Amino acid sequence: MEILLLTVAAAVAGGVLYRVRGGWDPVPIHGTQAARLVWCLPTGGFLWWLSGGPLWLWPATALAAFLGLLIPHGFGMIWPVTDDRPALRAVGMALVGVVRVALAVAPCAWAAAPWLWWAVAFGPLHALVYWIGWRLPVPAGWRNDERRPVDAETAWAEIGWGAVQWASLAALSA
Repeated sequence: MEILLLTVAAAVAGGVLYRVRGGWDPVPIHGTQAARLVWCLPTGGFLWWLSGGPLWLWPATALAAFLGLLIPHGFGMIWPVTDDRPALRAVGMALVGVVRVALAVAPCAWAAAPWLWWAVAFGPLHALVYWIGWRLPVPAGWRNDERRPVDAETAWAEIGWGAVQWASLAALSA
């Protein structure tokens, strides 16, 4: 029961934090790098806490997660792939997920908790979660400047991907 509660709480926290990273401003955060820190600092802390390692792993893991976010989010989408080849686009998105997760868990997995390497297996879900998120309906009232709807498809994908990342980490910690 305890691991279930941790996994659900982690999914909610991860979803909200990754959406903030994607541009949601409940509290005005100006700049992409600041928004990325909103994701990376708690993610580093969460991984450090799960690993039970020394305190220096927190900033090291936060930095590694930040470096992963420097890979263009849509790297898989910017390959010279036409819309009639979505499988290649999915492979690119899956690779981005694998590399980002691998970078984020590397310090803690190397220094304190080798079981964290299993989280890399969830990286390919990046493509699937975004594919699903892009197909969910736009909620009424989601606005970002009172003239156009929020990029809700991406918003759902970001919430889902953050939730998958943190929930998978929590579930693996059992």
